[in-house]
Amino acid sequence: MGDHDAASIVGRMAGLDSSAGANPPQKVTPDQLIEAFCGDRAAGLVADPGESESDGIRTARGHCGYMGGRGDGLAVGFDDGYDFMGYLEERGWRALAAKGDWPYVVYMLTEHGAGYAIAEYCERDLVVTVLPTEEQTRVFYSGLREAP
Repeated sequence: MGDHDAASIVGRMAGLDSSAGANPPQKVTPDQLIEAFCGDRAAGLVADPGESESDGIRTARGHCGYMGGRGDGLAVGFDDGYDFMGYLEERGWRALAAKGDWPYVVYMLTEHGAGYAIAEYCERDLVVTVLPTEEQTRVFYSGLREAP
């Protein structure tokens, strides 16, 4: 069972965070997500796992559903979109509330180098897109599915 659910996410977004003043967890980088969820572990779980690159934009596909076990600081998977969103928000990512279809399709954004990375959670499948410039990020963002 994950540490995040709909009520805790909504409460945190409303400023009702009980962990105020506590040491925040260490930031999770796009590379860490890719390494943990987009490698050989995703074979057979995702139609096209692995990485590709085009025009400097790196895309990695994988599976991030919880399948048991324990990690050493990085989650070993997520129960649902709320769990995914809550975990990454605590670790330096920002939810893109205007996009997706929560909790089934969730988009998260973080700075990465001179550009950004956007992680898409869709029913335990994961796509991490690393965009080297702000302009490429704007174009990519505009093509994401609007929230209902």
